[in-house]
Amino acid sequence: MVDMFKAIPNSKVFNEKIEVKPFANQFVDVIIPFYGNYEGLARLVYSLIYKTNLVNFRVCLVDDCSPNVTFHETGFEAFPNIKVVRNSSRQGFGASLEIGMNTLARERRVFPWVVFMHSDVVIKEKNWLLYLGQSMLNLKNKGVKMVSATTNNPTANNPYLMSDKPQVREDVILEDGYLPLYCALCHRDLFSHIHGSVKHYPYMGFEDRELADRMRHYGYKQAICGKSWVQHEGAATLKYVRVKEPEVIKIIEENKNLWKEDVKNLKGKS
Repeated sequence: MVDMFKAIPNSKVFNEKIEVKPFANQFVDVIIPFYGNYEGLARLVYSLIYKTNLVNFRVCLVDDCSPNVTFHETGFEAFPNIKVVRNSSRQGFGASLEIGMNTLARERRVFPWVVFMHSDVVIKEKNWLLYLGQSMLNLKNKGVKMVSATTNNPTANNPYLMSDKPQVREDVILEDGYLPLYCALCHRDLFSHIHGSVKHYPYMGFEDRELADRMRHYGYKQAICGKSWVQHEGAATLKYVRVKEPEVIKIIEENKNLWKEDVKNLKGKS
């Protein structure tokens, strides 16, 4: 058998291999707000537990005052690494993300990495989280502070996010646009550098755009991991609200004005 070539000490390749640590030994909190969509959430949780390789992770499900008041108590009690909290009133997607982060931060150990995920995602590819983490570590010296998986339904007009199935593609750093937060990884420290968590807009909508604009304002970038892929139904909660609570849709649409106002106010901040 022929020996493999060895990296030359002090060479560029040798140094880069030392600098980039494998993500398999990292600790990750997965935060999933939900409102209704109980069957979809169950599919997501089971796929997370049984189809995620290697990485140490915990899950916090944040019930944003769903109609079923007992679901959060019994739905996932068999899983020791899943914590479910219920908001006493509707807080919205952004606020629920922060509630989930704060809930897990009060545990005995604070995990440094956080994944934000929509409740209508399903894990199909076992290395999705490893790939996300490795891209994050590889790109952080280029100013990237958040990375997203690709998906069959990105709900955003960005061809680099779109993929019908898992593929091996190059990572892409966004120069404009935004990550829709259906499956996005960042470090907890990000929010201390951009002066606050994901915006607490009513119900849902446009907080992902505001986050991208705020990150860009403070000199941080978002990127797409070319290897990580998740299945995404897209707009499951919105579909539920349209049927059950049509009066809420107008409020969600008004979030666009809140986003524009927040972006306008960014210009005077440093």
